[in-house]
Amino acid sequence: MLAAWAEAEPLPDAAEALRAALGPQQEEARARAGGPSIAEWLADMAEQGGLHAPGPQFHDVQIQLDAAEAPPPDADAEALAKLLPGVRGAAKGLGLVREGVMQRAEELARQLRHKPR
Repeated sequence: MLAAWAEAEPLPDAAEALRAALGPQQEEARARAGGPSIAEWLADMAEQGGLHAPGPQFHDVQIQLDAAEAPPPDADAEALAKLLPGVRGAAKGLGLVREGVMQRAEELARQLRHKPR
């Protein structure tokens, strides 16, 4: 999408256009902050085609997927009976759906645990 916009209205110098749009107060803010502003950072990332790419910190995130425990089977029975009066077996149906989702999530987690990094 960003590439399509850039092709539709190309700028000779994206950074200069951004500075002009921000005005003179931008240089003062940059001097106080001691580095590039978020606008300059975004302009650089857009110019490099990297707005969609995660930053380096993204790869530092580690997760631990543990098997979840199923809630008690009657945990939602009363709430479902009030929500769906006259629908027999709603709680049982929800339990079956929940169990299937948990099994699929565990399969996916197992694959991720054994995936090389």
